[in-house]
Amino acid sequence: EAATIQDALDFYETHYVPSNMTIAVSGDVDPEEIKAFAEKYFSPMPAGGQPPKLLTREPPQRGERRLVIKDDAQPILMIAYKGLDANHPDAIAVRMIYDLLLIGRTSRLYRRLITEEEAALHLFGNSTYPGNRFPGLFILAAFPNQGVDVADLEKMVYEEIERIKQGDISPEELERIRINRRANTLRGLSDNIGIAYQFASSHRLRGTWKAVFEDLDRLDDISVDDLQQAAMRLFREESRTVGYTINEDDETTSSNDL
Repeated sequence: EAATIQDALDFYETHYVPSNMTIAVSGDVDPEEIKAFAEKYFSPMPAGGQPPKLLTREPPQRGERRLVIKDDAQPILMIAYKGLDANHPDAIAVRMIYDLLLIGRTSRLYRRLITEEEAALHLFGNSTYPGNRFPGLFILAAFPNQGVDVADLEKMVYEEIERIKQGDISPEELERIRINRRANTLRGLSDNIGIAYQFASSHRLRGTWKAVFEDLDRLDDISVDDLQQAAMRLFREESRTVGYTINEDDETTSSNDL
C-alpha cells in the first residue's frame, strides 16, 4: 500500500542496469559477432553502479515455532527448517537429503506416508524456498488422508528424518540420488535454452558458469557420512517452524504430545 511509482522506478534504475546483468548466448553462433552485437546494443546504456549489498541478516531462531489455522479446506501439514544458500559447503548434501526424502515414488516419505501407511494424499516441498542466493527454508509438506490426524503425520515425518540423522542410508539409495541428480542436470543441458539458462543462473548464484560441472563432480564425493552430518546440522528443533491447517471441528494432538 505504501509503494509509489517513484519507488518502483528507483528500484528499476538501481538493479536493472548492465553492471548487474548476466547474459548467456548458446548455439551455433560466431562469438565475435555476438560480441559486436553486445557492443552495439548495450554500450549506449550507462553501466550503473553496483547495487547495494544485502546487509540484513535474520537472527538465529532460538526455539521451535508452531501455528494452527482453522479452515474448512483440506488439512495440511507444513514443516520448515532454516535452510542454506547455494554457496554453503553443505548445499549439495542438503539437496541430496531433500531428494532422499521427497523426490519420486521411491523416496522415504512417499514410500512411508503414501504407499505403506496410506497416511497422506500428496506431498510437496522445497529445499531452497524462496530461492538459494541467500539462506531460505527447507520445507516439507503433506496433505493427510481422510481420518488421519495431522499430528500423527508429523510424527512419521520426524521418524524418517531421524533415520537419516542416524546414518540409516543405504549405498543403493545414495547411488540412486546421484544418478537422478546427474541425469536432471544433463537433461537441462540438452538444448540451447537449457544451456544458456543453467550457465547464466550458475554465474549469477555461484560466480562462475563452471559451477554446473563442479557440482556434478562433487556428487561422487558425497558420502553417507556427509549426508548424516548435514542432516544433523539442518534438522534442529530450535530452527523449526511447524504449521497445521485443520478443520474447525478437528481435535488435533497438541504440540506437548509430540
